[in-house]
Amino acid sequence: MAGVITEKAIKLVVEKSDDLLSATISVQPGGIKPEFTTEDIVSALESEKIKLTDAIRARATEFFETFASGDIPDNFLIAEGTPPQGRDELFIWSDKYSDTQSDWQEDAPVDFYSLNSIITVEKDDVFGTTEPPIPAAPGMNIEGEAIPATCSPKTLKLDSTIVRSADDPSKLVAAISGTVVQEEDNIRIDEVLFVNGDVSFESGNVDSTVDVHIKGRVPDRFEVVSRKSVTVGRAIEAARVSAGRNVTVCNGIAARRTGLVTAGGSITAKYCSDANLVAGGDIKIAKQAMNSQMCTEGKFLGEAASMIGGSLLASGDVRLLHTGSQRNIVTRVVTGIKPEVIREAASIDHKIKRAGELVEKLTEMLNHLDPAGVDAIDGGTKAIEEMKSLIAKSKKSVTEEQERMENLLEDVYTESSAKVYVSGTIFSGTRIRIGDRRVVFHQEHKGPSYIEKRKIENVTELVVVNTLSGSIKILTNEKRDAISLLEGFELEDAPTAMDKPVTPPG
Repeated sequence: MAGVITEKAIKLVVEKSDDLLSATISVQPGGIKPEFTTEDIVSALESEKIKLTDAIRARATEFFETFASGDIPDNFLIAEGTPPQGRDELFIWSDKYSDTQSDWQEDAPVDFYSLNSIITVEKDDVFGTTEPPIPAAPGMNIEGEAIPATCSPKTLKLDSTIVRSADDPSKLVAAISGTVVQEEDNIRIDEVLFVNGDVSFESGNVDSTVDVHIKGRVPDRFEVVSRKSVTVGRAIEAARVSAGRNVTVCNGIAARRTGLVTAGGSITAKYCSDANLVAGGDIKIAKQAMNSQMCTEGKFLGEAASMIGGSLLASGDVRLLHTGSQRNIVTRVVTGIKPEVIREAASIDHKIKRAGELVEKLTEMLNHLDPAGVDAIDGGTKAIEEMKSLIAKSKKSVTEEQERMENLLEDVYTESSAKVYVSGTIFSGTRIRIGDRRVVFHQEHKGPSYIEKRKIENVTELVVVNTLSGSIKILTNEKRDAISLLEGFELEDAPTAMDKPVTPPG
């Protein structure tokens, strides 16, 4: 909205904001030093129905004097309204804990790390302060009309795990050790099991029904289980860590292909190397994933991370900086599928292979036995019949398991249209599969771009879309069957249902 006063080809233009809480004034055309008076400015404001106050008249005088001095400001703020007042009581972390949060977030996007999952407070610590609520009050716009208050300020509700300091009620004191949880206007502390250093023979394996906070590392061959969340201050090595909710590792996961990390929710780490990760939620890697197998029923979020080697199975979108490396390392990225189905199918496939090996060995033994020699041995004929029976049962088991696996894989694809975003480089050796379509990159491809399935002239294709130019290129791709999704899996890489964490009630 604009009001204009014209005199001697001079235009004073008043622009009001859409919410009528501010107005600016400028001269058009710009760069011209016009001749006008303070009353001209007031007239321009009145023409736009702006309620004149002493503050606005003072701003008009300031605007006039600025021009008189030779300066020609653009979009000079001439009027301000008063927004409606009112605010809930605020919770503010003390410096000790807000500084710790900054330390954890130094090398990763802020949303990778939840303060509540990383920061734990000690009993009797002053962990934060509050600012009192601001009472609700109406405002006024620049036209002098009242703006009704829209909020009903709330006071924070604290349970018995938090007390207000007797000396200063604005200070909040932890009544127990744990993690601070804020849900709207409610604040509480959830109890946490602390391991002050590394998990060791002194602490033993950890099996807990509450959140677990390990300040050190989880070394080789130890186990940590929590029905809630697990936070590790340093690293997870070749160990087994399982959480019903989230696993957060402030450094990395270096498992040497023998460890396993599972979470009913998300898994977050700065890096992972030779690791096996299974998440019911998202997997978030800040820097690098190398030679790891990662399964997520959500998204893979690694906008600043490189994936080099290994396999990634995801239901939702995949976001990476780079895939593969200049050394042409095979790197598999698969999305638009159900990882839990693939894990179960891989477990069945392993059973089929073992049963097949047993049949092959027993058959070979039978073929090399001398019937006459067997008859001469007491009970030999019975043993041969039992061996034949075992072969028959094993063959039947193989047939049944193959049928079960085929039925299972019929439901392996998701209905969502997942995409693979790569902001940096897709190196040669990268294999990207979305649903039943796969592309193998034999040359480097520079981003930023994303890959998705599209129907082009009634044919489903994989295309790469440049996010800067919007250009689209059809990739040389092939349709793959569901059984090929098991390529690259080994038994230790495919956790069974027993390895999946139990999500706690509620």
